[in-house]
Amino acid sequence: MAPSTPGSPSPSRRRLGPGCSFVVAVGMIGLMLVLRSVGLESFDVPSGSMEPTLRIGDSILVSKSHYGLRLPFTRWNLTGPAVPARGDVIVFIEPGTQQGAPTDTIDLLPVFPTDDTIKRVVGLPGETVAVKDGVVWIDGRPSARSALGPYRYVDAECTPHPNTRQRETIGGHRHVVLEAQSRRQRRRDHGPTTVPPGHVFVLGDQRDRSRDSRSFGPVPVSAIKGKAVAVWLSVDGCDSDAPLRTQRIGRPIE
Repeated sequence: MAPSTPGSPSPSRRRLGPGCSFVVAVGMIGLMLVLRSVGLESFDVPSGSMEPTLRIGDSILVSKSHYGLRLPFTRWNLTGPAVPARGDVIVFIEPGTQQGAPTDTIDLLPVFPTDDTIKRVVGLPGETVAVKDGVVWIDGRPSARSALGPYRYVDAECTPHPNTRQRETIGGHRHVVLEAQSRRQRRRDHGPTTVPPGHVFVLGDQRDRSRDSRSFGPVPVSAIKGKAVAVWLSVDGCDSDAPLRTQRIGRPIE
């Protein structure tokens, strides 16, 4: 090719036509939706039921393929649903909220929204679970607990509540839970309940302010959306001076 001379028009770059640009844009959107359906999805934490593990204002990443690969935009599991491990923090559709709805088979937000909940797995299929004076019992054996000191929980209305942190160990998994300091604010004992096949028993880490399997029963494995893996953003709505909780960004969920 002969070099261009001064004053001659420079070669023009080929550009995509309007039709091609539209196809590329639709393809990118479709790819993002597929990745969201079978890969990672973001969920916001609206309540304090999982304090201190998760705080109000946390935005978390959930691995939707952790318990089995699903056909995109559906709840059809291609590999067979795996039962979560004890101690896993999971996002699931609350039992009793989707029977007969399109969300029984379709997983396409926000077109088909679901009542999603996040809790910790404590009981596995076939086990008998009870909660006595705040202590979790599995098959007649109490979990180990040790006090870690006071904790100031602030609710969505920015009202503080005194609590006590407890280090809890269930089946080798260790995590921190909250217990109300006032005995009048503590929940009544529960169970024993035998977990049916294909289900798990879940509890919130803030045991006295959590709607969980003590209220709606064991959770079907088929209703689990995925495992919570990390916090990617955290905003404190009660702190106008420094609302961004930078120390929580990137924190793994254990």
